[in-house]
Amino acid sequence: MNEKTLKFWVDSSDYDLVIMEAMFETDRLLYVGFMAHQSIEKF
Repeated sequence: MNEKTLKFWVDSSDYDLVIMEAMFETDRLLYVGFMAHQSIEKF
């Protein structure tokens, strides 16, 4: 995997974590689980 592709997936994973935190703050726990799962898969 080249560096550009790796950066894309790490950045995408980080973005999912930001969304997960926002969902957690608003008690949307189903989405917290989903976004956590997405972040882990991408990383």
